Amino acid sequence: TVRDAKQFPKLSEGKEGKEKVFSQFALKMQRIESTIIIDYACTDLMAQKVFAYTVHDAIGCLEKDVETVKAAIVRATERYMGRTPKLKAAHQPLKL
Repeated sequence: TVRDAKQFPKLSEGKEGKEKVFSQFALKMQRIESTIIIDYACTDLMAQKVFAYTVHDAIGCLEKDVETVKAAIVRATERYMGRTPKLKAAHQPLKL
């Protein structure tokens, strides 16, 4: 792997003083995920006044809004990736 100097001007170094170039892939994937989920899907949901919050690679919401959130994720993924994702909703009550 070759470091993309524009996106990653400096990566951390290992014990031998060599850059950990392999971490560039993980960083790129995190940026893609945040663009799809936060920049696109959550922005869409805020415009619709739907309460939602992010948890790693998921969006939490009220049970009544599950289909609206899924639709926002699908639109966001299609917009950014040109692909339609397969989504799974799981009911996990929020523990306060």
